[in-house]
Amino acid sequence: MMISLKLMSCCVFLSILGCSSAALYEGVRQGQMNECRQLPDAQQQKCFERTPEEYQKYHQQRDELSK
Repeated sequence: MMISLKLMSCCVFLSILGCSSAALYEGVRQGQMNECRQLPDAQQQKCFERTPEEYQKYHQQRDELSK
């Protein structure tokens, strides 16, 4: 629950600044990675695996699927 609130706050903040979708995506991704770093070592790896890939990879995959 706390992670969702932080991510939502990050999204709202970046949206207010008028960031591009890439910057917004990367901001949320970095927020998730920061949350993972705060977990005990045993849980960090699983958390990082759930973190989305970089925006460029995501965008490429999305474009390939839409063709």
